Amino acid sequence: MFKLISTMLAALMLASCGSTLPEFGQDRSINVDDKTAFVVFAVESDSIIESLRISGTGFYKMQFEPSDGEVKYVLAQVSPGSYRFSQFKSGIRDYPFKETDWWKFNVKAGHINYVGHLKLSESFVLGEFFPPIIINESASALIYLQEHYPLLSANLPVRWGGFGQDEFLQRVTGQNSK
Repeated sequence: MFKLISTMLAALMLASCGSTLPEFGQDRSINVDDKTAFVVFAVESDSIIESLRISGTGFYKMQFEPSDGEVKYVLAQVSPGSYRFSQFKSGIRDYPFKETDWWKFNVKAGHINYVGHLKLSESFVLGEFFPPIIINESASALIYLQEHYPLLSANLPVRWGGFGQDEFLQRVTGQNSK
């Protein structure tokens, strides 16, 4: 009985870690169906970022190579649905994301879903670390997609999947982003 409970607990712990976020490789056109969805976001930090967790319809973990403050864009194919950024781990500490709408995003099938630009400045002021923030820099994301994934971005519309509205992206793409 103890062995069964131990095995089940170990399996549950492994499942809670999530799978590695499958980054999209080489640029190519794809056949789009109701299960094909992409998410794109940027991560920037003045510190070493170890990992980022995303939870929701699927559970994903993204590992990062050490960088020196440069912006890292992530383009990945995921299941359509509702997600949220759930944890950011730097070289100094873990940053769990609070349960607010700012960290939530929706991924719609048949689209490239831009969900934001995560920034972490690990400044320590008056005994507190500044928490990560998320901002909308859709113009930079569009440039990134056009430069690095011209075939994919020509075949799939880009939409804002993050919190609130993105009128710029709506006008540039000629679509309703929600």
